[in-house]
Amino acid sequence: MREWACVSGVMGMRGFVGALAGVVAGLAFGSGASAQSAWYVSGSLGGTFRQDVSGPVTFFDVQDRSVTAPGTSRAVFGTGLSADLAVGYRISSSFRVEAELGYEDFAQTALYPMTTSALFPNLRGQQFSHASGGDDSALSSAVNGFYDFPTVAGRFTPYLGGGGGVVSGRGADTEFISAHGVHFESEGGSGVRGLVQGEAGVAVRLSRNLSVVPAYRYIHFTGPRADGESVAKLGLRYAF
Repeated sequence: MREWACVSGVMGMRGFVGALAGVVAGLAFGSGASAQSAWYVSGSLGGTFRQDVSGPVTFFDVQDRSVTAPGTSRAVFGTGLSADLAVGYRISSSFRVEAELGYEDFAQTALYPMTTSALFPNLRGQQFSHASGGDDSALSSAVNGFYDFPTVAGRFTPYLGGGGGVVSGRGADTEFISAHGVHFESEGGSGVRGLVQGEAGVAVRLSRNLSVVPAYRYIHFTGPRADGESVAKLGLRYAF
């Protein structure tokens, strides 16, 4: 028995993180520049904490796809990894805008499939735990705006901001198993959704051009299965 599910991804986390590490290394070696313009670049790595996703699904027999039944399913996710790169422009001493590209890798840890159909008597809302497969990923692009508060102690600049964009996701086929040994397969898929996000953080200046930036972000994904996630991240920002 399998469930159709449209989840997430596009490129490998290793390649994205490698590119990010190269940018970070370049910024660190170039941090001694004396001139400073309105332009800057930034990059960050973080952990993601995705909310459970529930919604209607269609179940089918893997041996005979003509045997189907409507139902619902709740997906539970483990902690994921995220990375992003951005180019920003400071409009004034307090306001700035960014164009951002992000990548995320995550996986489902459990499913709770539910149907009242007699065709699938083993799907009554019990937990099915992850057994194999299921490397989900997502690539996003967004435009953000931020407000920088006055700098504290000559080094710490708190900020708030947010923005919106789109996310393209891809999910792989995943096998789950119940406590009673019943197997369940979730079929992967792909799709594009909108996103709206808010962020709070503080830029800690290391030099005239380079800052380290711990931050918290909440992302809301739009669509039939509207859901969201929290992101705790640490980044570097380099001002030219």
